[in-house]
Amino acid sequence: MSRPRRILGRSYTHPVSVATDDIPAEEPRATARPVVVGASRPEEARRLLSIAGPVARARGAEVVLAYAPEAPPDVDAEVIDDRELIPDRMSARVTVNRYRHSDESAFRAAAVEHDASLLIIEWRDPPQDGAGTAEERAAQRRASKRAERLFLDPPCEAWLVHGSLGGREIRSVLLVPANGLPQPGTLRAARDLRGSEGRVVALDVHSKEVVEPGPGLVQRLDDELGHDRYEVRSARSKSRERAALEELGRHAYDLLLAEAPAEGVVPWLAAPEVPAEIIERVDVPTVIVNRPQARAVVAFRRWWDRIYQWTESLDDEQRIRVYSDLRRSARVDRDFLTLTVISTAIAALGLLLNSAAVIIGAMLVAPFMSPLIALGLAIVYGDPRFMRVAVTAIIRGTLLAYPIGILLGVLVPQIDLGGEVLARTEPSGLDLIVALLSGAAGAYAYARRDLSAALPGVAIAAALVPPLAASAIALGSAEYTAAAGAALLYVMNVTTISAAAAVIFLWFGFRPEGQRLGRMRAFFRGFAVIIVLIAAVTAAVVVLGNRDRSVAQLERSVADVVEGWLPEGDSLDDIEVQDASGDLSIRVRIESSTLRVSDDAAALAALLADDLGRPVSVDLVVIPVVRGAAATPTPEPAQGP
Repeated sequence: MSRPRRILGRSYTHPVSVATDDIPAEEPRATARPVVVGASRPEEARRLLSIAGPVARARGAEVVLAYAPEAPPDVDAEVIDDRELIPDRMSARVTVNRYRHSDESAFRAAAVEHDASLLIIEWRDPPQDGAGTAEERAAQRRASKRAERLFLDPPCEAWLVHGSLGGREIRSVLLVPANGLPQPGTLRAARDLRGSEGRVVALDVHSKEVVEPGPGLVQRLDDELGHDRYEVRSARSKSRERAALEELGRHAYDLLLAEAPAEGVVPWLAAPEVPAEIIERVDVPTVIVNRPQARAVVAFRRWWDRIYQWTESLDDEQRIRVYSDLRRSARVDRDFLTLTVISTAIAALGLLLNSAAVIIGAMLVAPFMSPLIALGLAIVYGDPRFMRVAVTAIIRGTLLAYPIGILLGVLVPQIDLGGEVLARTEPSGLDLIVALLSGAAGAYAYARRDLSAALPGVAIAAALVPPLAASAIALGSAEYTAAAGAALLYVMNVTTISAAAAVIFLWFGFRPEGQRLGRMRAFFRGFAVIIVLIAAVTAAVVVLGNRDRSVAQLERSVADVVEGWLPEGDSLDDIEVQDASGDLSIRVRIESSTLRVSDDAAALAALLADDLGRPVSVDLVVIPVVRGAAATPTPEPAQGP
């Protein structure tokens, strides 16, 4: 035996090529990427090689057996001849790599070194209570965990195998996709595993009754399996696992082929999971397929896991408590409607009085925060009924608040909108950030019962009722542009607070039930709607911000020209610029003791048009200022003695 060398921290011998009687000695070596089999026991190696052989033969590849025997670190493993690891009938050439100790890094090293196209490992059943000694159960538990870690984050496509084919040919394969459409690697596995006369049955699972499979599924099966070598069976069930078990109970299959579902926070960015419910409850040989994810996805998942572990996740009882509290507080009842009327009236009066203290009082009374936080939780749970409850509360509260604000705006006489109203008619990116942080703080406080004292501060920061009342007041005053700006701020607060709350609830471990397809679809649709609304609101805020910046820059340019034109001693009081439909109108207020409107307005307009490069109409307002020298008092003549 050759001298061992080090590869990725594991000692192994030079590979030994073993050719069986089924392969002619003169057959050229395969050029396709090899299939790597990871095994720790002789019987395990023979079981996995019986599956890897037909696959490698179909792909024109060799098989590399990475053998890492199970043994304690201080005990040398039993030396077994290479031929004892290989089944009697093998339809592909096998190369054996021996590793010193059993570890997932040994199998990973073999797959990386040989640039494998496929890694096949065996699923280890978790130890049963009372079975064997404590050391044996601990070893079995470690082996199961090693296989799970390697399968969930593989260096190449990976198969997790449970059960043995026993050398028989596969004539019927039940294919269970994870997300409706099977992946190309899974279809290729079905094509390679079925026998020459084998047939694949694809299970199309829906939460509602479906008459015909989708054209996308049929087209993909046609391309990979051939038109007459498969069958699609539709099943109505809340979970794919349950549908697969029911199908296996009705019909006999030689092999179950399934995909590893991704049931994490965001399925396309989440780590796949081992469908243990299927593996542990079926007697049919099972192959679970998983594909490697991109480095960016893996990095994102690890980053999310670190953040997720930083915060203690809530247990089931705490999550039920949060769900019950928010669902109860999001209902439209007498208290909700009463507080909506009172808070809107207080906010409208505070805006009309230009009083920040009164406006803050309205924020504390407003009941809108609970439905928004509840909407975020409903999206995370994928609960359509809960979503309707929260959305109904938001819509009814909004529709009730508008008439109150309009009525108060009409009844209270005023000439111009106050500063507090105008401050809420031009939303900016900073308002967007404040809403996001407010939603995150609100969800965090709701999830942590001991932080409920922070909710009043969150309500003040969220500022939901003031922009709604400001929009109603502006609408009642026929200031439609200002009303639209305040309404935009309100919509921005609603969407961003709900989105931030949803992210925080995901962080705390709330998530939809992956086995219930309707919940997953509602989860995706809810997030899609929120993202679209945030994108639309953000685009509107960016457009308004660019317009405000251009107007501010134009005002600075006009101010520089006017100040340079003014005679010494005169001063600029105010500038108003209106740039609508290409017509630039400028109103200039000047304090002067020498200028006259009739003589100097045309001269200023010509100067501004020359500087700005476009026609300008100027409305010059001169505020007369009288300047004179103060009389010096005449001293009294001195009085003599």
